[in-house]
Amino acid sequence: MAVVPGAEAQRLYALPREAFVEARNALAARLQKAGQRAAAAEVRRLRKPDVVAWAVNQTAREDRAAVARLLDAVDDLKRAHARSADDLAERREQQQSVLRGLVGRAEAVMRRAGIRATATTLSRVSATLLGAAADPAARAALERGMLA
Repeated sequence: MAVVPGAEAQRLYALPREAFVEARNALAARLQKAGQRAAAAEVRRLRKPDVVAWAVNQTAREDRAAVARLLDAVDDLKRAHARSADDLAERREQQQSVLRGLVGRAEAVMRRAGIRATATTLSRVSATLLGAAADPAARAALERGMLA
């Protein structure tokens, strides 16, 4: 998962998936024309998110509060490992509940975009959400809806 900074990049990752490449190339061309060669090169390196990353990004943008709850639940579960088994089970259920809600939202995002959400795709959405929430480097990208 690449983490991409900047307001222009945020706008790219907010677009419908099929519009990403054209908008990215147009932005790179504008930056190149303005003499900002390094910025243009960085933009050209931005990769179109796959369906899973795109769905997670849109879901994160639509429900930032649920993403924050997932991050909190992941942190709580990590801390619960050092405490009792009962606390661990409770925290695991809390995390799974938030995760199920986000996966459901991602499924709705895909459905609205005309993308068939298979069980495999939804499993990848779940794994991407959990992986990004647990990875300090990817966490910020998840919060901003900018996973690549």
